Amino acid sequence: MDISGYAIVERIDALLREKGEQRRQLASALDFSVANISKWKNNGSLPEVDTAVAIADYLGVPLRWLLTGKDEKALSRDERNLLVKYSCLTDDNQRIIHATMDAMMSVPDAGKKEGTA
Repeated sequence: MDISGYAIVERIDALLREKGEQRRQLASALDFSVANISKWKNNGSLPEVDTAVAIADYLGVPLRWLLTGKDEKALSRDERNLLVKYSCLTDDNQRIIHATMDAMMSVPDAGKKEGTA
């Protein structure tokens, strides 16, 4: 299990890139110094527990994933947007989406990511 300041900051930076944000925006939103992030990465120190929890919440990932890289990462922005749109559909339209996806998934190797059923 890799719980190091360096690894945590690498995960933070990757998530910030996904969000199109920078460290200073994260630090400002959570009221701590950008220098803290550099300290975690360069000196091997770790964020305080409450800070780590706040960062995980801000970035939309489980705390365990932020700290260790284990478990699945939270949904991407696109995945969250799809869920929001889906939840706004009527029951009839949701059934249509289900039927369409079932039909797409029943075609062997058609339009599926590697490693998915």
